[in-house]
Amino acid sequence: MKQTLLFFSTLLLLSTGYTQSIEEIAEAESKLKIGLNIDIKEQLTKTVNADYYDVTQYDLSFDLTDTDYSFGGISTIYANILAEIDMIQLDAQNNLNIASVTVDGENMPFNHTDDILTVNLNRYYTEGETIEIEVQYNSTYGDSIGMNLDYQGYYGNTPLITTLSEPYGASSWWVGADNLIDKADVVNIIVQHDGDYKVGSNGTLISRTPQSDGSYITHWRTSYPIPAYLISIGMSDYDEYSNSAMVGGIDVPIINYIYPYNNTQEVRDQLDDVPSFVEFFSELIGDYPYKNEKYGHIQWNWGGGMEHATMSSQVHFGTSLTAHELAHQWFGDKITCGTWSDIWLNEGFATYFEGLLRRNLFGEEFFRDWKEYKIYNITSSSNGSVYVPSDQLTDDRIFSARLSYNKGAMVLNMLRFKLGDENFYQAIRNYLEDPALAYGFAITDDLQAHLENQSGEDLTEFFADWVYGEGFPYIETDLGLNAGNKSGVLKITQTPSHSSVDFFETPFEIEFFGYNGESEIRRYELTENNQEFYISDLPFKIKSYNFNANYDILAWVTAEYMGTENVSEESDNFKIYPNPIVNNFFVLSTNVIQYLEIYAMDGKLLKTVEINSNESEVSIAELPKGIYMLKAHTNEGIRTEKIIKK
Repeated sequence: MKQTLLFFSTLLLLSTGYTQSIEEIAEAESKLKIGLNIDIKEQLTKTVNADYYDVTQYDLSFDLTDTDYSFGGISTIYANILAEIDMIQLDAQNNLNIASVTVDGENMPFNHTDDILTVNLNRYYTEGETIEIEVQYNSTYGDSIGMNLDYQGYYGNTPLITTLSEPYGASSWWVGADNLIDKADVVNIIVQHDGDYKVGSNGTLISRTPQSDGSYITHWRTSYPIPAYLISIGMSDYDEYSNSAMVGGIDVPIINYIYPYNNTQEVRDQLDDVPSFVEFFSELIGDYPYKNEKYGHIQWNWGGGMEHATMSSQVHFGTSLTAHELAHQWFGDKITCGTWSDIWLNEGFATYFEGLLRRNLFGEEFFRDWKEYKIYNITSSSNGSVYVPSDQLTDDRIFSARLSYNKGAMVLNMLRFKLGDENFYQAIRNYLEDPALAYGFAITDDLQAHLENQSGEDLTEFFADWVYGEGFPYIETDLGLNAGNKSGVLKITQTPSHSSVDFFETPFEIEFFGYNGESEIRRYELTENNQEFYISDLPFKIKSYNFNANYDILAWVTAEYMGTENVSEESDNFKIYPNPIVNNFFVLSTNVIQYLEIYAMDGKLLKTVEINSNESEVSIAELPKGIYMLKAHTNEGIRTEKIIKK
């Protein structure tokens, strides 16, 4: 058989729509969290008896009137006792100077070492009893990894106090259960501050009350269950810009606290898009989870964003970042990963649904490019699973942009591709509304169960390969055409990139192109290596084809072969460099290149270049960024390659 070789070069960022890529978001988020410098594996092994009690409410009071050096606080913890106990342990990092502890109004002895506050009770508390613990403390901003004193902008002089607690930073600025076990049902955040400043936080603004000394006390309350790391405070001389979204018949306020110098028409226009984003997600996967309180944003300087429940903290309000943090209100906030190994249930979902929102805004071609770049990023290294193994629980691995964000997102796309839109979205809605999970915690098994229950499919092999297994498949395709070029046999050869997976089963699509601009996409199921598929009944002669045409599966296509009637079987040592291409590239062959043809991916001829030499420099400066098919006609046949204009 005479063959043409199509080789996939490294993919690049192809659309200006990616200037706010998920890599920017993930890098910023992970940088923040890595910056906390906490050993997560060590944190998980600390002895805190949080499973002996269930926190029902926090009253967290802060004195932030000193915007130069230090802050003070009172944490009041209300809890139900789950098992007999004569001492209670709370998370309180060593930077907090504990002044006093009372239990049910009585002073109690305590010990504060190794980031744990141990309180010795004056009697045994038994299952079913309630307990109230009040802890007074103080710290400096410089010693707290979770509460940051900064200034607006890079050269501003207006104080800015904001917090970031994921994964274990909450206990550096207040005392409580800083874990993935317990969500408090109610949290009151009460802040005393200078009257020139506004304070934003979770939930509903209850009051902003002037004091006799000229300060103010601002009180926020959330009555939705919330884990410690999603509680937040932001304080500065913010401007407020608000609008609202209609969700389930409720007009949900969207309250935005922004720097005064950022209160521009451009920023207001960005914030005016948010109601439609809230309504889009609400229609797609169920009502905004905090519709009885609010949504909103508070500006900060940490970089990137953080999905604090009901009020995301963001450095700017670009579409990608805003959509990502909003999606977290469902994925990460309403349902929180039950372990850090399952972080993809937060980040993979937020990444994918950010992509779906931008698909809704910018169309299918944009979304196709979005998925293409995900694949490019994921396949830049041959290893790594979506699920984080217990021996890899480091902050940089947990918040890996390539794996937890992008690979997690592409796994969700593959599930949608495999199960179909109806089953996929209904399963996600079922997952979000499950009474055992909603406003609680979930692990990967919970998601798998809902996908299986809805679709009726056994997804054990899929999750074993794509979630728990490492890597991805390298794919080589070989299409042998019969006479007439309308039918033939397609052979798929797969090589897994990592030894943890023997073979990746997946559906896939191929788009076939004809000589007169025709095209048709067909779908197949890949279940074994070296599998052959008979291609028939195409209404046109096949000129070329494209495996994984819409980038719906995670795969690296190393080569595509196609049989033709006038192509030499012998290699002609053909080279193109550089590829990707800025404006000009060189072609080099041991055979004489007669002429080149450059085609769009839909088969349209864009350019013909006469060569009649073994080498030549070619310009494509006039072509826009994108992927093209290059056909080199030599004295021995035709050579076809993909080129990328960047």
